[in-house]
Amino acid sequence: MVESNLVNVALHAHPHFYRPDDGVSRKTVDERVYKKFFPVPSLRDIVENALERNIGVCAISDCHTPTSGIDTRFRTYHEEMYDLSDQFHLNELESEGWIGFTKRESVEGKLNKTIILRTQEVRTRYENGYADINVIGVGEDIPHSLDLSETAKMAKEAGGIVIAAHPNAGACSMGLDKAKDMYWDDEIDSIESFNATDSVEHNQYVMIELDGMGTKFPAVSDAHHISHVDTAYISVNSGLLNDFSISDLKEVLDYGEFDNHFEYVSSRAKFIYHTLPILASLPGHVARKPREIWKSLKRSK
Repeated sequence: MVESNLVNVALHAHPHFYRPDDGVSRKTVDERVYKKFFPVPSLRDIVENALERNIGVCAISDCHTPTSGIDTRFRTYHEEMYDLSDQFHLNELESEGWIGFTKRESVEGKLNKTIILRTQEVRTRYENGYADINVIGVGEDIPHSLDLSETAKMAKEAGGIVIAAHPNAGACSMGLDKAKDMYWDDEIDSIESFNATDSVEHNQYVMIELDGMGTKFPAVSDAHHISHVDTAYISVNSGLLNDFSISDLKEVLDYGEFDNHFEYVSSRAKFIYHTLPILASLPGHVARKPREIWKSLKRSK
């Protein structure tokens, strides 16, 4: 592939720890304070950031968990879509959960189109704890807190791409052996080979283990700030954007028609944009749902 014909694809990324305000959900004190210091980006911010960074497909990853419920961030961002019609031609496929933005006035030598893609990081039940999967290309909500295999089957039957999320991270991870078994049994479509928020030790182990499986597995950022969404990503032929579909993206992943690129989210950034809001929200979650918090801390074998 010629370098100029490549675009970046961010398959798992959160532009902010919190969802944007939807005018309905009640906000806790910790959420209100955090958002005051670290504002949630708008859809326009996300689209412009993607174009500047040559991200042809940019995930907005919902996060469905037993503590926070169904995450509506993509749906809320979707309501901002027509605010961008002054600068972009819009097209979408709601059943696959994506919106295409093409600049009305293109700039030569620059990326002029990006796909904003809904992915759903779904917390499932596995053994005595939880395991996360990333579901791509499904417009309907995939429920959390159900059995891991049952949830993966449901997502695949809905036409989604199912990827084992941070398989070696410990808490809320299925473990690499389980991820490999599910891949060989065709229960999932892929495995995150590198997660920019995980440790060097964990990532190195995963990459070494997956290297012998005879196929490529994608790198992801799993970032919680808009500026870090492409800390780790895959690059693909820009032809994917011409007539974008989830089936074409799945084919790219199935046949390994991509290159991985990765760096780490710094410890400081990870603390500010991920750990800090978790710690701030923990007392409220523990008070309301102590069993769910305990299970989320358990490490899968």
